[in-house]
Formats: sequence, C-alpha cells, structure tokens
Amino acid sequence: MPPEALAWNTLTGAAPATPVLVPLARDRVLSALLELQSIAPAARLSLTTRPTQKAYDEHLFHHNVPVEQLQDGIVEFIPKSEYFQSVIDAHEDILDWTRAPRFAQSAMAQDHMVGAGFTQGMSFAFKHGDRVVGSGHFQYMGVHQFTDAQYRVLDHTRRNLQAEIAAYVLAGDVGLTRREREILRLMADGLTNARISDMLVISRHTVNTHVEHILTKLRASNRVQAVRIAATVGLF
Repeated sequence: MPPEALAWNTLTGAAPATPVLVPLARDRVLSALLELQSIAPAARLSLTTRPTQKAYDEHLFHHNVPVEQLQDGIVEFIPKSEYFQSVIDAHEDILDWTRAPRFAQSAMAQDHMVGAGFTQGMSFAFKHGDRVVGSGHFQYMGVHQFTDAQYRVLDHTRRNLQAEIAAYVLAGDVGLTRREREILRLMADGLTNARISDMLVISRHTVNTHVEHILTKLRASNRVQAVRIAATVGLF
C-alpha cells in the first residue's frame, strides 16, 4: 500500500484533546504501518488514543474503515467488548481470530466484518505501564492463518506503535504543544538552539521561547534535565 493510500485523519474535524503528532513521529507511525502492510496487508486498519482513562478513545488514524464502524468501535467495542478486555489483559499477545475464535461470533464481528467478507483480524491495546493509552485494529480478507514470519512483524509493529502512541498521549498530559514536542526531540538529539532554528526555519528567539516553555512544563532547570525527565516519563 503506497503512503498516499493511508488517510491520516480523525473522525471529526474537531481538534483532538492531545497534541497533533509531530512530523517525525507521524513518519515513524506510517513507516511501521507500511512495513506491516508489506508482510501482512490489512484491508482495514485504525488507531486510537486515550487521553484520559475515563474518556472514550479518540481516532488518530484510519484506513478504509466506514464511519459507522469507527463510531461503534469507540462507543461499543473498545469500552464494552469482552474480547477487547482480553486484549488489554494480555496486551503483549496477538489475539487474532485464530487465537480468540469467539470474537468472530461476536456482534461487532458479525455486523461489520464477517458479512463483508473479512476472514481474519486482531486488536492491540497500547499501554504505558498499567495505563491504556490507545489501541490498534486490523482486518484482513482472504487470510485465515498468519505465518510465523507475519506474527513476528505484527508483534514488531505493535511495539513500535505502542511507543509512539504512548509518547503522544503523555505529551498531552504535560501540555506540550506539537512544536514543543518537536523541539524537545531535537534537544534530545543534541542539537543547539541555533541548529534547531536553522532546521525548523524559525527565529532563534522563537526557539528560545519554546525551550523556556518546555522547561517550565517539565519542571526542569536546564535542557539536560528536561531531556532526562522526558525520557523517564516516556515522551520518546
């Protein structure tokens, strides 16, 4: 599936509660999905984030998923499904229809998948410690059993997506904006304010202001401490 076939959007035009993925993070998510598509191509896929534990998930990305299914997934499947609860409980396992055969008989599967010709699928629960920070959902046509190589790629993709979505949600926790997260990652790469200014084509004064905001939000006294705190809480 070529990159232009992946439709990056949210379900509605409203701004998400968490910050927009910075370009580098978006590229890493797309790279992980494209790697998966080259080995185990899904006909439909979607990613969600969970800004707070008491809120419904929010759509971060979807490809080829009908709006009705997206809505049912948010308000019914993710919060109420026994299958998805089992995914949360065993979030490091891949519970596809082969390993969790009862899911294919569930109302969600029958309403949106089996009748439409889908033959295989799975969901991932992305976690940071004990906290659920999002989910991934993948549906397949013409695939009944994954090979060992496909399971390995699925697990690799799950881990990569979990790291990016956890960082995305945690950045929202501390109130970092998209630009601040971008600059924070460049700080972690060892770039000076002057180099960041050149790379992002913004003034050095603007970079200095963003860095001051980052230090304040992370309650850090200097750049090194800010990067250390960000790494500790899982921002990258």
